[in-house]
Amino acid sequence: MALEESQSLLIEMMVCRSRPFVRYVQPLLAKHFGASGPNGTWKPLRASHPGAARTDSRRCGRAHYPLHIMLRYELEKQLLSGELAVRDLAEAWSAGMEQRLGIRPSNDVEGCLQDIHWAVGSFGYFPSYALGAVIAAQLYESLRAEVQGLDEQLARGEFSGLLGWLRATCTASAPRCRCRTC
Repeated sequence: MALEESQSLLIEMMVCRSRPFVRYVQPLLAKHFGASGPNGTWKPLRASHPGAARTDSRRCGRAHYPLHIMLRYELEKQLLSGELAVRDLAEAWSAGMEQRLGIRPSNDVEGCLQDIHWAVGSFGYFPSYALGAVIAAQLYESLRAEVQGLDEQLARGEFSGLLGWLRATCTASAPRCRCRTC
């Protein structure tokens, strides 16, 4: 699961937040949404501030995203061991968010109920998100080293170098890769 997640995070958090990609997409954003110049588009993408929701935090800061995941994992272990009762989960979540990020969710939907994973019995899944983020960073460094002219390609909206590299990398490392780019 971590390898699959790394593919998504590579594109979402690394490539699509890069200056070259923003140079490509900025005229489209200006045309359709009135977004200002490249710096006006790029800087908000790189801003770092905590969010109550894990998915918002993924957009807001690379450090905040794993903090959400670590809290979820700690609470999962406590729930499964019997150390934490389900009835106490909401408060434990809110206290953990306040301690780690300095924010307290205003309700349980922003807190412990923000993801469907626990409701459908997907315990132990969240560490794969954090591992995926680490793998994505490593993939991005390899991508940048191995694809000559990547920045220029992205700035022109040419993705064949990126996609070709992903296909070759996924096929070589995981013959039965399930990512959507292979």
